[in-house]
Amino acid sequence: MKLNSDSKLNSSLGILVTLIIVLLNPPALTQTAKPSGNNEGVNEAQTYYVGLRKTSAPISYYDDEAANWKGYCYALIKTLKEKKFPKIEIVEMERDDRFTGIVKKNNIEIDAECGSNTITSERRYKINRNNLNGKFSEVFGWTGATALGLKENIQKLSPGKEFETLKFGVIDGTTTIEIVKKAYPSLENKSIKTLKNNSDGIEKLRGNTINIYFNDEMILRRVLNKLNEEVGSEKYFISPSLISNEQYGFVVYHTDKPKNKQLLEEINYLLIGAEIKTFGSTKLKILNNNPYFQDFIKKDLSYYSDKVLLATTSSIVTLKPGSERLDPQPSSDPWKKIVFMLAVLITPVGVLFLLLIKRYQNLNNNKLEREDKRIENYHTPTSKNLDDKVGNSSPNINVYLHNANNQSKTRRGNMSNSNNFDQRNSNITVGNQGTNTNTNTQQFVEYTSEQKQYLSQFAKDIQRILEKVEKNQPNATQAEKQNIISYEIPPEQRSRVVRALKAGGEKALEELLDNPYLNIAIAVVKEWHKEE
Repeated sequence: MKLNSDSKLNSSLGILVTLIIVLLNPPALTQTAKPSGNNEGVNEAQTYYVGLRKTSAPISYYDDEAANWKGYCYALIKTLKEKKFPKIEIVEMERDDRFTGIVKKNNIEIDAECGSNTITSERRYKINRNNLNGKFSEVFGWTGATALGLKENIQKLSPGKEFETLKFGVIDGTTTIEIVKKAYPSLENKSIKTLKNNSDGIEKLRGNTINIYFNDEMILRRVLNKLNEEVGSEKYFISPSLISNEQYGFVVYHTDKPKNKQLLEEINYLLIGAEIKTFGSTKLKILNNNPYFQDFIKKDLSYYSDKVLLATTSSIVTLKPGSERLDPQPSSDPWKKIVFMLAVLITPVGVLFLLLIKRYQNLNNNKLEREDKRIENYHTPTSKNLDDKVGNSSPNINVYLHNANNQSKTRRGNMSNSNNFDQRNSNITVGNQGTNTNTNTQQFVEYTSEQKQYLSQFAKDIQRILEKVEKNQPNATQAEKQNIISYEIPPEQRSRVVRALKAGGEKALEELLDNPYLNIAIAVVKEWHKEE
């Protein structure tokens, strides 16, 4: 409680100081970011080489019939050429050229590249090393990996032995390979076929060399439309759920050079002023009233038809049609002067008031600490804190585990003889309520009726799911059972169960769940806690 109140007070002081700084600089209230003008050494007539791939539709691709580049990246490049950079030349690049700054085929050093390039920490490091000085732009797209195949094969992704018969196709050198392996941990390497590119994936799916093709949702939507048009019916389907969350970005190299720095600034300026629109499970930043982007939506995303939805844009900066961002002009609004004067008069009093409160709290806390020490002299600690602190990491791609089948001899009976769990690397401490055999003291944990309801429902779900698994997959390992539970139970329910278990402990589940299922239930909740 002490730390909490101190934190709130320090936060209030920080906000007040920030407010003073802002109010003492009125022009800052109206200032907006804009790209730099003609930087020293920047010659806008210089040529920029931008790499695009031919087979990354609809983000970037080459239309052989029209003999022209198309897609989202092309619309953005046309906009840049019209705004400030008239001499942008598109260079065809291969997948292996990505994040290297060089198109090996022609030995051309490129200034930037655009495509369905997922932003990851590893790639940020790669484009910045070896004097590349590359940077990703603002995010222009949000999507995730999913599966495409015949309807009967998509249905086999659910629990069952038929899962083992499927052959998966994934493009080599992409983040999707690791995503699929993590989402389906029981897959063997022989079940995954590496593909050269998107066209190779389509051909192998047609020829039944692979049964399931994994790629980003937006790319697969276009493939789905093409395949179903060929057969004249809705023969192919896309899995309704994503197994990852990914972000696309434009890459600009040699940002230490003034001309390339200005290119990155202009790209970010356009993307910050864009509007987020939703297409299926994918979101893209679209420049409104821009003919190139309107043409892109009309021709490349027509298969979404009326399914295009406008996303919430409260945090997105949008410009009125035809407007430009200018340096701020002095304001003559009298109300701003009044607010400024009031701030000058009031803020010192507010700072003094907060400091007095902090002083009072410190005195009170010192008194409480002395009292606590006095009480400690009469008491001996009865137990140790078993919680180990686990460091948090920030993954670039969130992967959701799905169920899968694997050969194992684990039986239900093997789980009924032990209630001991290794909790050293978990933020959840699980312990029995009731008598502590080491200290002969009683430990009582109270939890609300709502939390008990969450655990009760969780116990029913666990028993239902595991009974089904034991029937359909008698040889499933404990890890696979945990994955199936994670797949079946929605994220919101997982969070409620984690909170309830932390409050009630293992005893809360023991009262509601048959002992054979307890080990798996506790283990899966600990995994959920780590993911949060």
